[in-house]
Amino acid sequence: MARANILSVAGYLPGEVRTNDWFRERAPDVVATAEKHALANVFAPTGTDPSTRLFDECAAPYMNDPFRGTVARRAMRPDEDVRGIESTALQRALDAASLTPKDLDLLICVSFRPEEVSPGNAAYIAKDLGTDAAVMNIEATCSGTLMAMQTAASLIESECYRTVAVVTSCTYSRDLDLQDSLSWFLGDAAGCIVMASGNENTGILASTVVSTTETCGAFRFHPCGSHEFRIGVGEVNGGPMMRAMSARDLRVTAESVAEQAGFELADIDYLIINTPTAWMANLGVRALDLQPSQTNCSYAEVANVGPALTTINMWQALRDGRIKSGDLVLIHGFGTVSNAGAILVRWGDTACA
Repeated sequence: MARANILSVAGYLPGEVRTNDWFRERAPDVVATAEKHALANVFAPTGTDPSTRLFDECAAPYMNDPFRGTVARRAMRPDEDVRGIESTALQRALDAASLTPKDLDLLICVSFRPEEVSPGNAAYIAKDLGTDAAVMNIEATCSGTLMAMQTAASLIESECYRTVAVVTSCTYSRDLDLQDSLSWFLGDAAGCIVMASGNENTGILASTVVSTTETCGAFRFHPCGSHEFRIGVGEVNGGPMMRAMSARDLRVTAESVAEQAGFELADIDYLIINTPTAWMANLGVRALDLQPSQTNCSYAEVANVGPALTTINMWQALRDGRIKSGDLVLIHGFGTVSNAGAILVRWGDTACA
């Protein structure tokens, strides 16, 4: 059976950097009353529910910081747009893998949000880069990259396609209300993962997904004019649910893929976890009884970039030489109003750009 291998990973960080001082200058009244606003309330401990204990312990060091551990965020410059940063990430990943756009059989695009309301960006990017590859758009909130990787792996293993690119972007900056403290932990980024049929001794070994529909209504995009939206808290208080589900779903999905592939959690060499908060990487290693050196966190560099977090953390780990060929790597993603899932990979020779 053909096995899906990860050939290359690329990241792209937009050109504008927004520090905490950037927000202090533009919304001083909100910063001064931070504990009354949304960001403080979403992750605030409520009671002594044992299911949230680990989350709350990991979050505790950040609770006195109005920005909850956020240091910097990236935002698109006026001369950048969603398809442009996605195309750049795709071209970088192809170059790193010594491929051209013509070598692609399938392009999967995960855009949160795409350039227009509909359709997604995949066909436009394919046209811009001059590839005749088939195109597909996937939307699964912050679990989008993981779902796209699972889809790509299945299609490669079934020999429907040989070479597949998964392009991911998150561009929250277009949809922020600077008078809402949720804007403090959201940013922009793009990335690309190129996958192909390859070495049977490496590649994706197992994957699994569980539903997170309990969080429906936790966040929503509010329309405010033609093609304009603002992201904010929804009608359901999703904070307690997310605090309870994060460690639970990580453990459940990790155990599932390890069992499928005939391993124990103790066999895992490295964890790539999406990090929508400053403490999620710490929660991940504690939930799986790993060491801090066995994961990484791009949060200080990019803050919460939704579905792009999985790709950016993978790119950062490769860029910093933290993963080596032969490692058993667990990739975990959690998304509200979608899924949580895990992919187990025997790492091969993956290029980074």
